[in-house]
Amino acid sequence: MRLFKAIPSSTSIVWMVLLMLLAPPTFAQTDDGNTASDASVPASKPKVDWKERLREATVKEGQPVLLVVHSAKDCIYCTRWKGSLGGKGEFESWAQTHPDVHLVIVDRQAIASAEVAEDYHPDSVQWLFKRNQQRGNLQPGTPLFEIVVAHKTVWRSYGYHSWDRDVFPAIKDLDGRRSASGSAAD
Repeated sequence: MRLFKAIPSSTSIVWMVLLMLLAPPTFAQTDDGNTASDASVPASKPKVDWKERLREATVKEGQPVLLVVHSAKDCIYCTRWKGSLGGKGEFESWAQTHPDVHLVIVDRQAIASAEVAEDYHPDSVQWLFKRNQQRGNLQPGTPLFEIVVAHKTVWRSYGYHSWDRDVFPAIKDLDGRRSASGSAAD
């Protein structure tokens, strides 16, 4: 019989030590996607205010805007979004008159599997795969919608219903605020 319940048994101590040794190291990601491995940096990162980031985003005339949709073949909500009456058709119809806005669907094999380089089409978005790989973010929830300008994610939201409520209005707003001053090469 133990006299002090606050003192863990030797078995508990062994398990705690094993768990600490087996736990993977945590790395904090800075907002620009860089990884900070300094132990003094806390592992939790501040929550991104996507509405503010979208408000601050600027797009120049002729500069491409990417709508990146992370999907999975066995995701019923993704299938619905890609269907004839879903958001994909709505977006493609709208994009016909907005040629600088492009759709990229990252369609992995299954929700339980990770994205692989071959899922990122066209090849011009391989940088996005490499960035997500570096961040350890190759198995995001689905559907995940991201709006990307000049390799910077300016909007991110999850879920089928976020399309009508948040994503499509956000991309329309961003495209409508294109700046005619300067060129995309600036």
